[in-house]
Amino acid sequence: MYSHEVGIVKPDPRVFALTAERLGVRPHEVLFLDDVEGHVLAARAAGWQAVLHTSTPESVAEMEQVLAQAGGLPKASS
Repeated sequence: MYSHEVGIVKPDPRVFALTAERLGVRPHEVLFLDDVEGHVLAARAAGWQAVLHTSTPESVAEMEQVLAQAGGLPKASS
């Protein structure tokens, strides 16, 4: 979804609700990645799972952890 097409930008809560609606998913089913902390906090407030991107390895690891906790991926072995 493009903000210029819908006229709503992050961190406006309406953009998160509209995105979930258009995807046909419930908010808790969304995993969101962004490098702007305010956007991540807004996504979480909207009920989304959200990860703040700091580096690719850290973001991938955190997203895998979120998915594993949700039952979407097997937990990585240490």
